[in-house]
Amino acid sequence: MAERKELILKIVGKEFEMFQNVKDMYGRASCQDNPKTFKIMRASQFAGWSTEALESYLNDLDEAAVSNRNLLAEKYARMMQSTLPLRYFEIKHLLPELDRETILLVNRIVAIEVEWQKEAMNKYPDIVGRGRPIYSSQDSSTSTSMETYIRGELLTYSRKTLDLYYQNCLRLKSKGINGAVVILLAMVKMHGYGTLEEANEKIRAKSGSGVF
Repeated sequence: MAERKELILKIVGKEFEMFQNVKDMYGRASCQDNPKTFKIMRASQFAGWSTEALESYLNDLDEAAVSNRNLLAEKYARMMQSTLPLRYFEIKHLLPELDRETILLVNRIVAIEVEWQKEAMNKYPDIVGRGRPIYSSQDSSTSTSMETYIRGELLTYSRKTLDLYYQNCLRLKSKGINGAVVILLAMVKMHGYGTLEEANEKIRAKSGSGVF
């Protein structure tokens, strides 16, 4: 457990460094000056990862830094294929090329993730409903869906990390575990709640006063 926690802390720290160098077309984003929220959101994302997948992704970040690549900038750029397609067309030549096998694997993972998101929305609508919309069909220039966000992130992973992450998803599915719920539980606990049910009820009662 301690090893996984240490890996997650290292990953989030390296991601935050990259995040500081992401250039938004509208200027610096307010979330770039909120390290606490960033660390909660990102650490919760890795709650269900295997140690092997965490180690592989940490290596991805290290190799990217050596190669002067910013994986977070690439993630947001990938998202623009759906949210800002004309702008994406102008910058896509700057991104690493993707092979067909990688794209197919990412699509398989995204399909699992979207199903998890739908199930989580049904169980905890007041938590999930405060976040991103689920489907890429709901994207706009000012709103990015979970489907598009997840795809954009997966497309920055090395093939080894993708394979390990896919196996992780299959392992969770085989145990009847919803990966999106694992993330949500980790997130609400970092915000001081004991359970998702408690968080969902409290958020419902606040009725618009903020996510947490």
